[in-house]
Amino acid sequence: MSDPGRLAARQVEFHENADAKRFHNRLANAFIAAKERRLAARTAALVEGVSNPRILEIGCGEGSNLHYLSEALPGARLYGIDFSEGKTLFLRSAIGGAGLACADCLALPFKDGSFDAILMRDLLHHVNWAREDAVAQAFRTLKPGGKIIIFESCGRTILNRIFMALNPVEAGMMDSTPDSMRALGARYKDSRFDFAEASFLLRAVAYFLGWPSGPLRYPALAAYYAIRAWEGLWERLAPKSAWVYMQLVIGK
Repeated sequence: MSDPGRLAARQVEFHENADAKRFHNRLANAFIAAKERRLAARTAALVEGVSNPRILEIGCGEGSNLHYLSEALPGARLYGIDFSEGKTLFLRSAIGGAGLACADCLALPFKDGSFDAILMRDLLHHVNWAREDAVAQAFRTLKPGGKIIIFESCGRTILNRIFMALNPVEAGMMDSTPDSMRALGARYKDSRFDFAEASFLLRAVAYFLGWPSGPLRYPALAAYYAIRAWEGLWERLAPKSAWVYMQLVIGK
């Protein structure tokens, strides 16, 4: 494995500033918003029956996940941490009502047993040299009966290989596989693995196309509708082993 210090420094440099375009695309683009609400609903279902749950997102970035969680769980007390000061400052101005801190996922500034649920989305491949330590920190701050919800992209799919080639900071995704996720979950007594999303094609197109206004919106809409139809067909016909987004739930 490469030097962890150099890998960490690369992550800090790449994620130093907020990606406002990505944040607004996740909220404004109706096709991406539909996907985000489905993922938020998966998280919300895991705290069903808990009154006013305390939920922490580790690696909250600009805050789009917290936005959709606030919709799915209006009574939840939401918290977020990210090592990027630029992202947390952006989040404070963009989303109100969440408790935020600039902090390291390997040294969480919370007491043991603080949260009913902890979300770690697309985080582990950014701390590829310390995945187990990151999850152990989350587990420490989890209440008895709580859940850690981990979403990771499968690094062996074609689109994700292209994404890694374009963005070397994502290279740790190559170690995100169904087998590695199951092995991570096996370190705990209660864990279950599943797939959460069948295709990233629409997300990939949205990454470049965004949500244009004016005359460009009409060809963009046509493209989005066509891709959404294809993804719906793929979701129905493809085996889950061919899906691109993985979910690991660890209970305490």
